[in-house]
Amino acid sequence: MSIPTAVWSGELRVGDLVLRCHVLDNGQRMIDVDSLAAFLNWLEAPTTTPADAERVAAEYAVWMRGGDR
Repeated sequence: MSIPTAVWSGELRVGDLVLRCHVLDNGQRMIDVDSLAAFLNWLEAPTTTPADAERVAAEYAVWMRGGDR
């Protein structure tokens, strides 16, 4: 069994956040750990509304499916 490697790296813009992302050679999509931490901090911020979180979740779901908005 080989360790998957990144075949694509780039940025995913969700809301005001820019997340560093990677697609592995096995098709799995990954978010950089620092970007994930920033995203979780954003979710916990008192200024983040449920509507903000819902919008970002929809944008992320599109990315996970490999599609455009």
